[in-house]
Amino acid sequence: MAILARLLAETAAEVSPFGGGWGTILTVLGSVGLISRLIRRSNLSGVELNHSGVRWWLNGNESSIEWNELGDVSVGPKKRSIRLFLEKKGGGILDVEPSTLGSDPHLIATVICYFRDHPEERDVLDDPVAAVGRALELS
Repeated sequence: MAILARLLAETAAEVSPFGGGWGTILTVLGSVGLISRLIRRSNLSGVELNHSGVRWWLNGNESSIEWNELGDVSVGPKKRSIRLFLEKKGGGILDVEPSTLGSDPHLIATVICYFRDHPEERDVLDDPVAAVGRALELS
């Protein structure tokens, strides 16, 4: 990252309409901020099922629920989109946004319900393709 910042600073000094000084500093800081935001966004999105529960990320923020806390799983409309709802056994509903899912919410709900109801099958979660296949085959 330091090399990238240095290259940006050298390039900005050559092309900056402000000359050197503050214009260069602002150009470099803005470029580094934009690049780090794009990297962070592209790496942290999606839903993951693992041995302990369900995790998902949205804009770099992680949320999770453990299998033993997971109650009802449903799909329904909210704010003009179809969303996945995960109900906690003790109360409360977690709303998973469509941009996080990356797939059909009904498919994801089916897979989550299968592994919630069949804890003995969770070893297959190490292989996502096999896990989806198992859940759809036996649901």
